[in-house]
Amino acid sequence: MRQISSSILRAAGVVLLAAAATTAPAVAGDDGNLMIRLQGTYLSTNDKTKSLVLDSTNVTGAYTAKTSDSFIPTATLSYFFTKNIAAELFCCFASTKVDVYTGAGAKVGNAAST
Repeated sequence: MRQISSSILRAAGVVLLAAAATTAPAVAGDDGNLMIRLQGTYLSTNDKTKSLVLDSTNVTGAYTAKTSDSFIPTATLSYFFTKNIAAELFCCFASTKVDVYTGAGAKVGNAAST
């Protein structure tokens, strides 16, 4: 039996999550209406390191870097001035980290975190 790669399963999960989170279209109605939306985005990073520089020295062959995937919750608040014109306040919180590994796969440390 053929194995399904984790990236395909991850993509299918994202599609199912997006389908479950889909809501009916917003209808503004009269002036002054507010609309609040809660959403989420899955950030899948590409871990193909093309170059890695440490203290101005290219160490691409000796080390690799891997970034973490993350889920980003978002919230929006829209205020409708008219039926078709609105101002939107967007808020999200994202974090990721970059880990450095030797060519043999041993973790050296954390290069960056946000």
